[in-house]
Amino acid sequence: MKKYLSQKLKENHLLLFGILIIGQEFVYLKLAALEAVNGWKSVTTFWIEMTAAFVMYFLGYLIIKTRKTEKVTLFLIIISSLLFRITLIPAGLPNETTLQEKTDLLYTDVAGKETTFERFQLFDSDVWRYLWDGHVLDNEINPYVYAPNDPYLDSLTELGTDVFYQWDDIRDNVNYPHVPTIYPPLSQWFFRLSYQIAPGSVAIVKLLLILCEFVGIFFLILTLRKLYLPPYLILLYAWNPLIIKTIAGSAHMDALLVCFFGILSYGVVSKKKWIIIASWAAAILIKLSPILLLPFLFKRIKWYGITLAIALVIAGYLPFSDAGMQLFTGLSTFAGEWQFNAGPFQLVHYITALFLQTDTFTVASIITKLLTIAVIGILFFKDDASPTYFFKAATLSFGIFLLLSPTVMPWYISWILPFAVISRQNYWFIFSFLLLFAFHIMVYQVENNWVLAIEYGVFFLVILLFLRQYLVYSYENEKPSK
Repeated sequence: MKKYLSQKLKENHLLLFGILIIGQEFVYLKLAALEAVNGWKSVTTFWIEMTAAFVMYFLGYLIIKTRKTEKVTLFLIIISSLLFRITLIPAGLPNETTLQEKTDLLYTDVAGKETTFERFQLFDSDVWRYLWDGHVLDNEINPYVYAPNDPYLDSLTELGTDVFYQWDDIRDNVNYPHVPTIYPPLSQWFFRLSYQIAPGSVAIVKLLLILCEFVGIFFLILTLRKLYLPPYLILLYAWNPLIIKTIAGSAHMDALLVCFFGILSYGVVSKKKWIIIASWAAAILIKLSPILLLPFLFKRIKWYGITLAIALVIAGYLPFSDAGMQLFTGLSTFAGEWQFNAGPFQLVHYITALFLQTDTFTVASIITKLLTIAVIGILFFKDDASPTYFFKAATLSFGIFLLLSPTVMPWYISWILPFAVISRQNYWFIFSFLLLFAFHIMVYQVENNWVLAIEYGVFFLVILLFLRQYLVYSYENEKPSK
């Protein structure tokens, strides 16, 4: 029976794959119209729709493993991935509107006539900071010096050319307006680019992020081919519903990291040091987390390469150097005060509080950072400088960093998945599904420990199952033949 089903699956895999594409497109159309407000109804609807997308995502992976026509399969993956993302660009527009009204609202947004998107883009609102930073920078003001609510910036809400831009509304939508920007220089130039194309446009930011993401996808496919791995594995990233939601639906700029991680991956397998240096430096200038890759890149580009990359990073910060130490005010505030969706960190924090009375957050942060450094150190000493080991080490380094972090935002999974595709660490794709539990906070704006227990408990159970499977496989292959 099993053999019969397997044969039927091989014979009809393209048909089944097409059905899954249609099914997912239906889900994303529903998701784009979701009224993302606080409350059980909205969050439960979101969970149901995202779970449906994840089920079809995992089924799609099982189906393409039986592929017959690789080029056709890869083409369908790329086209459908782009379709899903374009479908989510209108997410955040008022949901009780007709197709024509949504079209008009998108035109108004791109033209900069007024703010037509709601504050939350599928429960996230970081895009307003991007728009505001781009506006500030384009007016030759250093975004690291002034927080959005600083009275010095009041005049920026009155600027416009032939139309009046709704910068007062955009400024009001910015999260933590008392904190200066945390985003490094290359992110700022991206924000300014989106401003110069269409000031204040949410849709243009989303579109640019999708374009950058697909550059990364293209280089990830090239990397898979270089390693003689099936290119269809890109589905595990390109079809991932949480990735699609966070980038196309919620406009998170981590798509820029995906872009440079894809280029970096190609540089590693091609052993082109100049690509590695440039892409790694660019990634750090998007977010500082790629610094974690330093030990493994050291074995591939040596000291001169690391030094050159650091010089490029310093050069990237020079245009903003008049901010002095304020360059990192926003980042230090984020690192020192914020905690969200932190399972293992929360546990360490709780245990620390049993023995200490004050500043347990700092102590827990030190403990988890030391654990992260220890794991990365072990991975470094085992590094044989091969391309395949780099992807394994990169995946695990970002993974342990994320798991032990006090702030585990769902979109941070985009740091891990590009490398997980290549290293075949499939449990991270299951974790991306479990991260949907993080949106429970949107019900009452309260984080519950039982939710964290389910989210991380199930994930560590999955890791144990994968580890058991690996040990059984290793034992079977090491048994002496009779």
